[in-house]
Amino acid sequence: MDDLLAALARYDAPTLANAIETFDIQPRDVGFADSRIRCMFPELGRMVGYAATATIVARGAPGPDWAGAGNDGLYAHVQAVQAPRIVVVKDLDDPPAHGSLWGEVHATIFGALGCLGCVTDGAVRD
Repeated sequence: MDDLLAALARYDAPTLANAIETFDIQPRDVGFADSRIRCMFPELGRMVGYAATATIVARGAPGPDWAGAGNDGLYAHVQAVQAPRIVVVKDLDDPPAHGSLWGEVHATIFGALGCLGCVTDGAVRD
């Protein structure tokens, strides 16, 4: 599997997206990221790994079907994902970025858990 990840790391996201389009899984005019998605630290290069997904909410009640796991549950979930890991966080606030999961403390913790980095539509602080 390490060989596959190394092979994927040779290509940028647009090249991979173009290849995936040929599988005809969905119409080719859907699934695009808008201009809000951007690489904050391009000098760090590409990041390839397995996604450990999570959602966050900072404003108001999260809803009746919310089963928040808290930090301990999140850490356990992340550790259950095969390394190398990338934490992928969906911000459920409307508008997003009322709160932030990703800052100095969590960057350190997730780094210690073997994560390469984070992808989020929410706020990043520190």
